[in-house]
Amino acid sequence: LELIGERVDNVVCLEEPIKEWPTVIFDRAMAARQAVEHLINLGHRRIAFLAIQDARLTGYKQTLLDHNLPYDERMIFTPDSANILSSAYDATVGIIQLQPRPTAIFAANDESAISAIAALHDHSIRVPQDIAVVSIDNIGISGMIRPSLTTVDVPKKQMAAYALQILLLQEQVKDQQPASIVLPTELIIRESCGARMTTR
Repeated sequence: LELIGERVDNVVCLEEPIKEWPTVIFDRAMAARQAVEHLINLGHRRIAFLAIQDARLTGYKQTLLDHNLPYDERMIFTPDSANILSSAYDATVGIIQLQPRPTAIFAANDESAISAIAALHDHSIRVPQDIAVVSIDNIGISGMIRPSLTTVDVPKKQMAAYALQILLLQEQVKDQQPASIVLPTELIIRESCGARMTTR
């Protein structure tokens, strides 16, 4: 990073802020709030957290607090980011062993959510009838699996476009550091939370 700072004139970070460089990110805390709020509105009160402990955990905690729901450390499961699919699967097996069992899972990303759905299926637990699943990303396959995945859309194309604009601005205006940008997210409601079913 030090060498980059010394040798590269114009740098823009995507998703993760580094040093004082301009960054294009999505609001992870707000994305988590959108996902967890949706589950709560459907009647869920025991919502497991299957995610990296970053701003998404903050959003999860804040949403529980807003609805006077208790925060329980036993409901927090953090997959290994180096092996996300298998570790999310294993974490989901841990989630379903909790007593009383959670009625919903909030996953950090679609890959974790898809692994969670696979683990639930392998243990004869129905989604969304027994456990609802919601995540963040909206990758292409999220609408193709069954049940299709309710997820918070991350505007990746917009993020890339803004990053290019910032690079151009850095080139044109040498004596001024462009501001960072935080882009909004949008909840995409599909089948995995049971929004179209009778709420519990």
